[in-house]
Amino acid sequence: MKGLGGGGILGYCTNVHPTTSAQEVLQMIRTECLQVKTRIDPAVNFGIGLWLSSARLSEFQSPELLNSLKNECQNSGIQVFSWNAFPYLDFHQEVVKEKVYLPDWTEQSRVNYTLDLMDFTARLGLGTQEVSISTLPVAGKSLSLKDPALRLVVENLVEVILKSVEIEEAYGISVHLDLEPEPFCFLETSQDAVRFFKEYLLPGGSSRLENQLGISHTAAEELILNKIRICYDTCHAAVMFETPATVLGNYDKLGIRIGKVQISSGLVFRPDRRGETQSFSLHQLSESYKVLKELSLDRYLHQVVGKDSKDRMEFHPDLKYALLAWEKNSTIPMDEYRIHYHVPVFMERLTALNTTQHHILELLDLARTREITNHWEVETYTWSVLPSFYRKGNLPELIAQEINWVNEMSQRDLP
Repeated sequence: MKGLGGGGILGYCTNVHPTTSAQEVLQMIRTECLQVKTRIDPAVNFGIGLWLSSARLSEFQSPELLNSLKNECQNSGIQVFSWNAFPYLDFHQEVVKEKVYLPDWTEQSRVNYTLDLMDFTARLGLGTQEVSISTLPVAGKSLSLKDPALRLVVENLVEVILKSVEIEEAYGISVHLDLEPEPFCFLETSQDAVRFFKEYLLPGGSSRLENQLGISHTAAEELILNKIRICYDTCHAAVMFETPATVLGNYDKLGIRIGKVQISSGLVFRPDRRGETQSFSLHQLSESYKVLKELSLDRYLHQVVGKDSKDRMEFHPDLKYALLAWEKNSTIPMDEYRIHYHVPVFMERLTALNTTQHHILELLDLARTREITNHWEVETYTWSVLPSFYRKGNLPELIAQEINWVNEMSQRDLP
């Protein structure tokens, strides 16, 4: 598609749709996904990043259900070009929060889930030559870069690489696993990812692949960089105050590839210096602060990162903790806060709050001058928890509006 790396696929992630059975997944494709496709272009195939929880994936191991999924996609003109394998459990349960990081990459259940998904991809055989699988950033904050468990993480990722080699040889499908940096996780920033690759994955993984495949050290490193990539979530990077140029530049230095871009937008809160840092009291709070309180919900984590003019930073693992700290201390010290809260990508502002839409636009501009990835996926999974005021239209209409906006912005005239 023009403007997205000269032919990249642009679709959306189906984790926005709650499904509790394989039959509901099939129904989702023939209804919601098809409705989105119809609003984009009914005449051409349309890409989705499919999310199947571990339980749903187990159901689809049935040959009958696998064939049903294949037929639904083909009949609807839907192309599964990517998988979201980050949430292992039910992503729409009443409270998700930190459970979204479980199991992590130190646990065999995470490995088995990913390998099963790769096998399923090969058996599904939807005709695509490249498939991306996004996954969590190794773990939440339970790991550090000095943790001995990282050796186990490398061993587990090598299993994925070997499975990908096996699938490519047998089916001609290139499958890569894409680690997704996120605030308050083991990998938060592009710098964290580079350090993990440089200090652990490349040296540890190469030695194992050399022994198991009988290849050279250089070939082993190239294989790692081909099979283990990065899922670049634009909201996550923006919340950490990274710019697209910085992110891409850091990865370029080590040859780390972007397997998929998840196009998402976060919130920007700039405190009102007239009230929120002096004689702080609830009745004086600005409209933007009141909106934040309204958006502080229990289902998902909404990490908060602040920064001031001297580049000092403030971190909160969830919006509710940020609000409690500010009210307890009667001050909001940073000049700008960014909140991990996937909001409609076509909105520059969400009532009284700004968004990180600028990060998306900067990345789309860079995509005109350099190759970034073949896979672009809109991922606004929070429609169901946003107040009804922000949901003007039914879900397929809103998703189509996001995709059309990305397509339009990728082809707009540059200033």
